[in-house]
Amino acid sequence: METTTRTMDVFFHMEDVGGPDLEEGQEVEFDIEQADKGPRATNVTRL
Repeated sequence: METTTRTMDVFFHMEDVGGPDLEEGQEVEFDIEQADKGPRATNVTRL
């Protein structure tokens, strides 16, 4: 994921999104939590 407010990579799991797969360029909202391997997007919601 790319963010407009941070300059870091943020990872997510597709099962956290629910429904059909996201398409490249699709906008979403999400929260960021610190995971063992770095920042992870949670509460991912399609816009």
